[in-house]
Amino acid sequence: MASSVLNLYDRLILERSRVIILFFCGLLALAAWQLPQFSLDASADSLLLEDDADLSYYREMRMHYPSGDEFLLVTFQPKEGDVFNPSNLALFKKLQDELAALESVKATNSILNLPLLHHEKMSLTQVEEYSRTLLDEDVDLEKARTEILSHPFYLEQLIDADAKTTAIQVVLYSDPELTKLVEKREVLRKEQDEGQDHSAEIADISLQIKTLNQKQVEQSEKTIDQIRTILKELEINPGVDGVKAAVKPFDKEEQPIAKPEAETFLGGVPMIVVDMVRFVQRDLQVFGGVVVFFLVLTLSLIFRQFGWVALALSACVSTSVLLTGFLSGIHFPITVISSNFVSLIFIITLSMIIHLIVRFRELRARYEVGGVDYTKEVPAHKELVKQTVQQMFWPCVYTSLTTVVAFMSLAFSRIRPVIDFGIMMSIGILCAFIVSFIFFPALLKTFPVKQKQQKAKGEQRAPFSLIFARMTQGLGNWLYVIILGLVGFSLFGLSILSVENRFIDYFKDDTEISKGMKLIDRQLGGTTPLDVVISFPE
Repeated sequence: MASSVLNLYDRLILERSRVIILFFCGLLALAAWQLPQFSLDASADSLLLEDDADLSYYREMRMHYPSGDEFLLVTFQPKEGDVFNPSNLALFKKLQDELAALESVKATNSILNLPLLHHEKMSLTQVEEYSRTLLDEDVDLEKARTEILSHPFYLEQLIDADAKTTAIQVVLYSDPELTKLVEKREVLRKEQDEGQDHSAEIADISLQIKTLNQKQVEQSEKTIDQIRTILKELEINPGVDGVKAAVKPFDKEEQPIAKPEAETFLGGVPMIVVDMVRFVQRDLQVFGGVVVFFLVLTLSLIFRQFGWVALALSACVSTSVLLTGFLSGIHFPITVISSNFVSLIFIITLSMIIHLIVRFRELRARYEVGGVDYTKEVPAHKELVKQTVQQMFWPCVYTSLTTVVAFMSLAFSRIRPVIDFGIMMSIGILCAFIVSFIFFPALLKTFPVKQKQQKAKGEQRAPFSLIFARMTQGLGNWLYVIILGLVGFSLFGLSILSVENRFIDYFKDDTEISKGMKLIDRQLGGTTPLDVVISFPE
């Protein structure tokens, strides 16, 4: 750092350290005010590029051929007998009625209200007017069973081949305003590609879409919680008396009814989105706490003084709050992929702070303990801070620039969350550098940490790094053998490295979401819907 720049830094930062601290406190308060807007975004806008051809084509087809509202699937597995047992059908009807009564549920579909087209011989006109369902009292259960299990649309969609598992399709209300805004934005983007300027209008609509998407996710969370409450209550207390009253349409002979019980699971795209966001939010809390704990432990072991731990943590927390508040304020999309940015920025900031602290302690030790320059007078505390900044500025600049270049290389990806992650981390590193070389020196100058009293030479313990030096000397040529072995093992690992992108692999096998998704995938046709578009030549 040039002397003129260093003198300017001294006058603007160190001599006005209290003003700098107050200024950063104001920035932190402003950033903290934006924190309530922080949220994880799992919508298509945050996962795919704006010019993604497949997404544009999909949305265009949705405009011409609406494929319906979002839906959830509730599986139903009786513990005794099959689905067509009268007692189990009655319990199943009780469940469907409770789900249909929810405010956000538009409709429910299951084997109970499927039309039985072959139950009786009828003309097409009669089928439209008098089609039977399992809920009709004059329906023959055996005939209905045969028809449903042989129907290509029903089998392995709403019921499996052995009639041990069935499902209820819970159709949710969609937001017509959201649909209109998405369609309008697609039209504007096409016009912009043709030369018209709609940038401001597209940005405004995108902000509205994000707000509506967030409201839709919140509504989905509420609905999913209500459904899970119903399912839990059904498994704990099936309500035998109510089932007995409802079984009459299915059992004309009124045979004795055993206590019906069933195992249920919830699936569907809205459930996957909600649960993934919840898992990530919980992981952020857990891992964030673990990271802070180990950093405090590490700092305590290294410096053994509360003052250094407090200053370092203040800088790290300040960087995290400033970055999170800034991203929240500009509505930058935070996805499940980039959600761990806080821990990374915490660690990157800490690495710079440790360099500054160690260098400051080394400079102070030279004057106060002896050794180099021991005959000179001890310089003022501010002068030591200035020397620390001067000597560590360029090493940290190079480190920060190379890290920024590495993260900005992610901008060449074709995956939206990866691009956003690279951008946010680059902004975060810049923020960490500013905090480390402006806010932290101001704190250090204003709140100096007293030098710990040195022990007598015989009482001092060997530095921790000396252990590695002795280990290296002791291993000798065996060190090369160990390194070559590690390199070979790493190359072998690279050769078998693979990338997985299945939602089901994101969760442990014993979790409810994993069990439910596996059941639906294996026995009921899968969780994610697929649209097939056939185009004919003109």
